Amino acid sequence: MVKINKLFIPYVIILIFAGFGYSFLVAFFWIVLHETAHIIVARYLGIDNIKMHFIPMGTYIESKMFDETKPKEDIIISLAGPLTNIIMAAFLYNVYKYFPSNIIKVSFDTNLVFGIFNLMPAFPLDGARILRAVLSRKIMYKRANKITVKCSLITGFLLLGYFIFLLILGKVNLSIGLIAFLIIAISYKERERIMYIIMGDIIRKKRRFLKDSYIENKTISVYYKKDLITVLGLVDKNKYNLFTLLDEEMKVVDILTEYDVLEGLKLYGNITIEEFLKIRDEK
Repeated sequence: MVKINKLFIPYVIILIFAGFGYSFLVAFFWIVLHETAHIIVARYLGIDNIKMHFIPMGTYIESKMFDETKPKEDIIISLAGPLTNIIMAAFLYNVYKYFPSNIIKVSFDTNLVFGIFNLMPAFPLDGARILRAVLSRKIMYKRANKITVKCSLITGFLLLGYFIFLLILGKVNLSIGLIAFLIIAISYKERERIMYIIMGDIIRKKRRFLKDSYIENKTISVYYKKDLITVLGLVDKNKYNLFTLLDEEMKVVDILTEYDVLEGLKLYGNITIEEFLKIRDEK
């Protein structure tokens, strides 16, 4: 499915009248190829309902199923686009040596720049998803996301600083400014939605378990006087989380699953684990 932003067509018309129509069309072809590579690999891995969006800054794809991907799948899907561009850049470089032409030169430049640029660790670029997926294989997904968001914000503010520096020199590069603001805005948005991703993952985990017939477990020991929100913050994505509840003497009080925690929050709000156990035992 394709969705076109209402500003996309006016943006294209302005570029054409400004004399950038030819370069834009060539570059846009390779950008679409980049996204198509993501889609092909994602569908091969069983992800469907993918939407391709056309916006003034370029294109991007989305699917609710992207939040369900395992780290390995996320890395493969995210690498598909940049690798396609880099491979095409290498191919076009060799073609240009024998058949030099402007269209091949523009195509080479676009693929090389776009391939490398997309590997930057900044949202919404592929490099950010790759970094987060790699980190989440070693540390909790929540922490991996936090580190990636910090890297993304640093990248965004560095680009914004460079944009301001150019302005001081009397040079205006709106593209750098827009990219910087886009990275910063999406980074803050990504930071805020982490708990929704974790909660959604708990709900969707059963479907993934039935599909794969297995799921990796993770067990964490928690002080039983902590509240349910604190425990929910310890839930790791793509794993079935079990919480061993300990008292002051570090003796086992009970065991909760991630579903128990989520159900407790839905029914009783952010109460302590101790209160939740009393309510459950009284039933």
